[in-house]
Amino acid sequence: KIESNLSFLEIVQETLNFKKIEWKKYPELSLWPKLANAKDFKLLHADPLEMKRALSNILNNSGEAMQYRGLIEISTSYINGNFILSISDEGEGFPEKILQGEIQSFKSNGNALGLARAKEIINSVGGEIQLSNKGPKEKGALVQIIFSSEVKKI
Repeated sequence: KIESNLSFLEIVQETLNFKKIEWKKYPELSLWPKLANAKDFKLLHADPLEMKRALSNILNNSGEAMQYRGLIEISTSYINGNFILSISDEGEGFPEKILQGEIQSFKSNGNALGLARAKEIINSVGGEIQLSNKGPKEKGALVQIIFSSEVKKI
């Protein structure tokens, strides 16, 4: 595994900066980062490029699900020893098959879902991905990337 000097916040911010440039052609799509508590944490033995790829895949899924119109919210939290990165969108949410654990590469309603690779990358550094749909009053998907022992406070 690769030793990284980047904090997790730097990895997330670099990915978001790249997406902002890539998505300039979609003026109706907004990224809203709320990245509290992230600067003091770093992933040990994580390849920053692979982590950026995983985050990019998840963000791409959100953008596609909303047809590049709407809000993607990215937030961080540190709860009960777990560091959590949450990505939520205003799309239609995940199909039931994916929520039941069938994360694989396939197309659903025209939206490419690259979650299989993202899950593989996150799992390789001791993290996990949890998928859910927002509550009954608001539509959209929620992806939570959870790290416990692999995230260390600097």
